[in-house]
Amino acid sequence: MTRHYKAGSIRRSPTTGLKFGTPLPGVEFKAVRGVKALLLGVASGSIYVPKDTKRISKTTVFFSNRQVKIAAAERRTGEHLSLEQLRARHRTGELSYQSAARREQASKQIRTRERKRVIKRVKAVKRIHDYQGRHTQGVSEAAKDRYWELRERKLAGEWLTDGEFHEMFKLALEIEDGATIARLKQSPDTKGEAA
Repeated sequence: MTRHYKAGSIRRSPTTGLKFGTPLPGVEFKAVRGVKALLLGVASGSIYVPKDTKRISKTTVFFSNRQVKIAAAERRTGEHLSLEQLRARHRTGELSYQSAARREQASKQIRTRERKRVIKRVKAVKRIHDYQGRHTQGVSEAAKDRYWELRERKLAGEWLTDGEFHEMFKLALEIEDGATIARLKQSPDTKGEAA
């Protein structure tokens, strides 16, 4: 029987009692799903075994989702990098994605996370300050709901009325939406002229 893990790398999970190892380079994996995962007491698809494994039992050496992703990336890039290092290199453009679809999916996920983060911060605002920071006023739920749409329109270069712009900009200052504030200062002002 072929060993698919590094010698001396076996460790036992304190929660499930299963044995986990560090995979050797070049090993292909399959996920443990369905009844087998249920019998082992793990979520379907959360652990992996080598593709040529015939019988799965409590004595089988398993591999985590993270280990499998790192091993696949190591096969592609030729270097051993953590998932965080891979993400950073993808963002900077040092490493290309496997396909254009993966690149598109990653950019959409980044965009969605940013949108959720900004909306969560806007929803938490109770009062906004004036531009000098001296006076406060309440902010309506409707203004909070419009923030993302107004922000995107303005950043796309669209002209906003004075009321829309100031409503959006005061909220941006209140939640310290730094990237937006910096880009807004460089964008055309509300009359369509360069700032």
